[in-house]
Amino acid sequence: MKTKFLLPLSLLCLNSFFFKAIDVFYPFKNDTKSSSYKISQKEEQTGAPTVDFISFSNGIGETDYFCTSHVGNSYEIYPKLSNTSHQIRLRKYPSLNIVYSSSTNYYGDSGTLNYTPSAGWYVLEVKRTNSYGTTDWVGYEVEFVDCSQNNGGGNEYRVYPNPTSEILIVEESSKSKTQNNKTHGLNKINSSSTYELYDFNSTLVSRGKINDITNIDISNYKKGEYILKINSKGKSKTHHVIIE
Repeated sequence: MKTKFLLPLSLLCLNSFFFKAIDVFYPFKNDTKSSSYKISQKEEQTGAPTVDFISFSNGIGETDYFCTSHVGNSYEIYPKLSNTSHQIRLRKYPSLNIVYSSSTNYYGDSGTLNYTPSAGWYVLEVKRTNSYGTTDWVGYEVEFVDCSQNNGGGNEYRVYPNPTSEILIVEESSKSKTQNNKTHGLNKINSSSTYELYDFNSTLVSRGKINDITNIDISNYKKGEYILKINSKGKSKTHHVIIE
């Protein structure tokens, strides 16, 4: 005859509590995949930095272009992020040779360009870093102007990002908007402003009207160099564009 051993009721309750406690304090023991996903999702949301936009201002208190005749050419990187640093470099059109590169990382979202090239078009490139990683170089077109002549200067439209692979944005500069509002009324200039995009064989590949902000879809175009011609107020200005 087999002998049965019965545990006291108090031990059975303690035993039940012990295993329930394991389930409470270690809820991930059978859900490793789900827990890992939540961690990686959190890292992605916090994530490596991005560069969505770069704004420009100069030593005469205007925006959207730099001065060759004044100090105080500065930039701001968007979105604003905490605990980031960045590097900058400057490329000159049309060769896109690097004419300036920062030797150290700058902390924060803004800085002053301590280099003054000759007048012309350039691409200011930024590479951003935080504890999660580093971006690729991201560039935005900027014009250097002799601000001692004709009370400043600057371009009526900004073209960015450049290089690009999907959308090319043509945006009316804040200075041009202010002048239009004073002399012509809001948005009157845009009724006669157009763009033409040519490949380097001088073939017209796209054309259209320009509003305050115009998005040009270039996702189906071949990689290479293009010329964007902007016609406004009876004048034309060209921009060197790279599709990658």
